[in-house]
Amino acid sequence: MATSQGVHVIVGGLGGMGRCLQHQLLAHGKQVRVLDLAPSAQAATSRLVHPTSIEYAHCDLSASNTTDMLHDALKNAETVYSLVTPDVLKGSAAAMRRTNVEGVQTLITACQTVGVPKLVYASSMAVTNHLIEHKEETEQVPLPDWGTYQLAYDRTKRQGEELVLQANNSNNLQTCSLRLGSVMAGPGDYATRHILERPGQVISIQFPRLIDTVSARDLAVAFRSASDKMDATDSAVGGKAIFTTKSKNDQAATVPGTIELFAQELGWKVVKLPASVAVAMAHGYRAKETVKGLFHAPNEESTPGLPFDLVMELCTKEMTFDNSLAKELLDYQPQEKWEDAVIRVAKETRQAHPELFSS
Repeated sequence: MATSQGVHVIVGGLGGMGRCLQHQLLAHGKQVRVLDLAPSAQAATSRLVHPTSIEYAHCDLSASNTTDMLHDALKNAETVYSLVTPDVLKGSAAAMRRTNVEGVQTLITACQTVGVPKLVYASSMAVTNHLIEHKEETEQVPLPDWGTYQLAYDRTKRQGEELVLQANNSNNLQTCSLRLGSVMAGPGDYATRHILERPGQVISIQFPRLIDTVSARDLAVAFRSASDKMDATDSAVGGKAIFTTKSKNDQAATVPGTIELFAQELGWKVVKLPASVAVAMAHGYRAKETVKGLFHAPNEESTPGLPFDLVMELCTKEMTFDNSLAKELLDYQPQEKWEDAVIRVAKETRQAHPELFSS
């Protein structure tokens, strides 16, 4: 496949990960177009790295009338990067399905119809099931049985990934899937947003598990590399799911490790709670939901994509993965340690939210 030298389209490109990818593509001379759910063009402009040189279009992959808009937005696209997902911590199971499955299929179909040559999909280590422990696993380990998935987020991310990979080499479209770790991206992203809900004080439950934590800046390089590698007719990247979960030196983090370093850099107090507290909190949540279910039958719209009790459980499971395939196929060489990424995001948070530090 010859490079078309078209526009690089970032779907869901206004978040921290999207901004890092904007930077990376512009630095390599690419034309960039961002599609996102910003409520207005003015709001979108504030989240573009270079508003005068990046095109923007409103896009809601979960909407039923988005097809025509997508056809226009994808014209002249060389590569589409799909970063979109509902709010991981607050999105409902229904929202996960509409965006991560139905929306992804809509995007794939639009790419095929318009003639986009390359699609790079932001998947997640969640496809392996957060509630099952994984220790330095490779892509060769089969994914768990479907019946083991309890989290709508995990299940729908896997469904979306499978749709993307199945579309490889269909209608001249090459696809690949990057399975991301816990991403340190920027102020307000889900990895740090909950920490900002109690300015001045951070709760740190002492979960012991290791989790691969990665800088969005390094992931941006991986996304661009995946696009470049798929220029080759015999590309080894097309049709692959690839773990890109590690930061520099391949060191995993812990949940309290990232939270406490973030708090330290913000100058906030840390309250450490034993993991047994999380168990008690989970039991209390389950009891409350059981009582609610006696009066209102649960449905997909009211069911969280990541229920609180199961979030407490997944925080006890190790999630680490071997990134050898990424190094081989994408020349993936992370440049930022997870600690440095946390410190950087804390600095950016201070700049973005001065009102939290005014006293």
